[in-house]
Order: sequence, then structure tokens, then C-alpha cells
Amino acid sequence: MSEIKIGNKLEDKSICAKCGGKCCKKSGCGYVVSDFKSLKFNDLKEKLDEGNISIKSVSIAKGFNNINQATGIENVLVLKARSFDKNVVDLFSASSRCKMLTDKGCKYNLEERPSLGGLLIPEKNFNCYPNFNQSEVVADWKKHQDVLRKLVKHYTGRCAESVYSSQYIYACAGVIAKYLLVGGNEDKLDIADREVL
Repeated sequence: MSEIKIGNKLEDKSICAKCGGKCCKKSGCGYVVSDFKSLKFNDLKEKLDEGNISIKSVSIAKGFNNINQATGIENVLVLKARSFDKNVVDLFSASSRCKMLTDKGCKYNLEERPSLGGLLIPEKNFNCYPNFNQSEVVADWKKHQDVLRKLVKHYTGRCAESVYSSQYIYACAGVIAKYLLVGGNEDKLDIADREVL
């Protein structure tokens, strides 16, 4: 049997092998707060220094008006598995292949895999669906913004907003350049680049 289940995490190696890691080629999967024994500065820094985790920014609606339109955007810092060509602070990018993806699948076994990867339920059509509530995950990370902001400042010497702005401009310019190089054919861009467009 190729299906493994640990708690709410599920892995079906036969489906993942046929898929080839479509989502893993786009970006590393996300962590939840409970994936970490400690969220103190030094403990998180030690984990980040291992080279397999990045700090990322997730944009969410601040609130909604009476016709269900977002009243503003808020950026929340979270942690994710590092993409192979990205740095420890990767707040906004056209992400790329997860560092943990190998020819035989994820380097991590299901138990040690970031929860948001382990909680993707594999489907035979390769469209995995999340077995988690994104809003709850982000709400948990919102309680730890101070330490994540201090880590961004430690690694970059700049505040998170400044880093986000420069990475946003750099990523968009890179994707537009690729788009022009392929004659405006979105199908010739990889998944992460198409998402930035």
C-alpha cells in the first residue's frame, strides 16, 4: 500500500510519483506554528540557519465591507520550506522548486514534513486539496509577528515592509522580462511565474 497516514497528514506515494510534485515544483510547503517546539528568536534563528526554511509574507484581507469587498490588505509573516534558489528571507518572489524535492519525492518523511504539505490530500487528478483552514493558520502566525520581524531585520538589516517592497518589484520585473522573452505566451512560463502575472 502506498498510502501513509499520521494524524491528519496523508501521503499517497503512488499519486505523488505520477504527479512528479507539481506543487513542490512551485514552492516549498508551509509550516504551522505547532510544527516548532519553540518560537523564541534564538531557537528559530538556529532552525533558519540550517538552510531549509524561509520567512515568507502572506497577503490577507484586513476586513470586509457590507458588500464583501476587502477593506485593505495586510501582510503576515510565516515560515515555509525553502525553495532551492531562495534566501532565508523570501517575502515575495516567483517561487521555485522546493529544496526538499528529490527524484524520489520529498526528503522529509511524512512526520517531519511541514504540516501544510502533509495536510494536502492527494487526488488522482493531481489537484491536491488542503485539509486545513488557511485563515486559522495565518491567525496563529499573527501572534508571532514580533519575533519574525526581528529575524527579518537580523538577516537583512531592513524592516519587513522595505524588504517586501523591493522583492515585489524585483519579482514582477523578472516575470515581465520572461513573459516578453517568450513572446507573451503564458503557457511557456512556469507555474510560479504565471501566478505573479
